[in-house]
Amino acid sequence: MTTKNSKDIKKIYSDALYWAMAPKSKGKPYHLGRVDESILRKLIHYDKTNSQIKYSSEWIAKHTFLDITQIEKTIPRLEKKRYIKTITHGLKDDSGNKIKRRTIYINWKFIESVLNEVPKIEFTEHTDKILEQSIQSVDMMPTTDIVESSDETTTSTIEMDSNNSENLDADLPFDAKKYLTPRKLSFVQNFSKVEIELEDLYFLDKQTLDDFFYTEGVWEIKTIEEDKEDLWENIHGINLYYSGSGTRLTLSILDNADKKIESYQLNTTDFKNYLKTKKIKFKDLTYDNFETLRQFEKEPLNL
Repeated sequence: MTTKNSKDIKKIYSDALYWAMAPKSKGKPYHLGRVDESILRKLIHYDKTNSQIKYSSEWIAKHTFLDITQIEKTIPRLEKKRYIKTITHGLKDDSGNKIKRRTIYINWKFIESVLNEVPKIEFTEHTDKILEQSIQSVDMMPTTDIVESSDETTTSTIEMDSNNSENLDADLPFDAKKYLTPRKLSFVQNFSKVEIELEDLYFLDKQTLDDFFYTEGVWEIKTIEEDKEDLWENIHGINLYYSGSGTRLTLSILDNADKKIESYQLNTTDFKNYLKTKKIKFKDLTYDNFETLRQFEKEPLNL
């Protein structure tokens, strides 16, 4: 088992939480249910700005869209499982009445110990077949030539105000086999820090898998050929390729074999203005938006 460096745990804590929620960790004293994990993740979010978390149960409920009774039950449970520590202070208000104030601390050392419990992948015949498909997929992955050099535009063009959108596949029954495309499996095997058996992925629900791949709605994709983040896919299946220079980007949609089925180039300024007008970010872009943006499509350059 590889021991993670303590100074890195705040960057890779999600790996510990994914394992704590996994079916294979059931029965472990640190196993987390969905509500437990959701509230713990919000507490960790608070910790990023202040390690002394003083939000009331009422405010945590508002921030997590849960009932306050769920917060009041979960906080003691998280403390019993050792994920957090709480200190209660006795104070007096302006009228002299006794009141209590609670401060929550994240137990990072314990989360690190959970991370060290994550099992290594055990290769089986089935796993080998999956990896073989993943490698073949990487060989077939399309690339897009981005031309015209310019320093005016950067990847910040995908950072705008957001509204919520519905997933393209929201009305379809979830099929893990279709969801876990070769590119996703290759990413888990070659780039993910979570040590998990690939077979176990097929037993996870869509929400858990979405949380795994799409951090805040966007998956920053790495490939075997280029170990850099130059390709993004949002939670609605819209892909964005931008080379980091030039005035063009490419939007595309892939099939279950990771082959392009629709693709076109846009001027980055047109794309940015569209997001601004719609008050959305790239993570919110749906197929309807993808179709609307076709009106700005640019003809390929003849070089």
